[in-house]
Amino acid sequence: MGLTMGDPAGIGPEILLKALTRPGILKAARFVIFGSFSYLEKQKYRFLSRQQQQQYRLIQIPYSRNNLILSSFGDANEIPVLDFPLGQSFIRMGAVNSAHGHLSGQLIKEATLLALKQRLDAVVTGPINKVSFYQGGWGKLYQGHTEMMADLSKAKSVTHMLVKDWFRVVHVTSHIPLKSVSRKIKIKNVIQTIKLAKCGMDLLGIKNPRIAVSGLNPHAGDEGLFGREEKNIILPAVQYCRGKGIHVEGPLSPDIIWPRCFGGEYDVGVAMYHDQGQIPFKLLSFLFSAQKKVVTVSGALLTIGLPFLRVSPCHGSAFDIAGKGIASEQSFLDAVQLAIQLARTR
Repeated sequence: MGLTMGDPAGIGPEILLKALTRPGILKAARFVIFGSFSYLEKQKYRFLSRQQQQQYRLIQIPYSRNNLILSSFGDANEIPVLDFPLGQSFIRMGAVNSAHGHLSGQLIKEATLLALKQRLDAVVTGPINKVSFYQGGWGKLYQGHTEMMADLSKAKSVTHMLVKDWFRVVHVTSHIPLKSVSRKIKIKNVIQTIKLAKCGMDLLGIKNPRIAVSGLNPHAGDEGLFGREEKNIILPAVQYCRGKGIHVEGPLSPDIIWPRCFGGEYDVGVAMYHDQGQIPFKLLSFLFSAQKKVVTVSGALLTIGLPFLRVSPCHGSAFDIAGKGIASEQSFLDAVQLAIQLARTR
């Protein structure tokens, strides 16, 4: 399984190194890290306790797409690092840097290419900073790293599914301004998202899933009183998918769909825009963590539509806390564990 370290100025390296110290994780799968060996070595001694440092050893491997050495590692406590040197770049934690953005994109590109060659069972990507990514030269080609992976694998349609235990969310639109959402929602987009939601549930081993589709407007438009998107776009898409044998209902009022998903009435909910799905999901993850007296984001982000498994933590590079040693590895660990689970069942 491939792990990318993400933007070096963010929390990616820290949470990756911490996650690998969790009990049983090194016995559950074999890992290879895409990142800077020397930088990860420094971060290992910076963020891990002396006892944690002794749990595994990083092995430097000069990167080559044709490198066959990965299969020769028999010790689970030895983790190869496909080395992408940072050179003389000074790393200012929590700061935008084009060199770091270029590196984070390069790591994802190379992991994708190896996954497409079936040399990796899955890829778990560390968080990147989109501004650094853009300034690093990738922004001229891709909005983000998911779009890069979709383009490299020639995937026709791709979306994300947020996964936290039995609570799951997919989005029709994501990283666009709120004022653009209404005109971006089309019947074909809603149909495509419902189908991808079903594909995601198939990956999770849930056949004939119960899918709930949210409306866009308050009260799902209230029979057109608060908007026509539900009647003109969302309902026809739901009816089409139902005619294809998919167990789907909607459009439902946005304020009731998530309690009904949380209560187990539905297996997955379809949100119309980013915050409509992100807020209930992250609120749930905070509530779970609050029970343990440590408030943090948990859960994983499964990419649906790629020809290989890709999972990531459901948060960004957290520049505001980068380098402080306080970042929680829980979401990255959730992503790794989900990737292991899915790789075994594929």
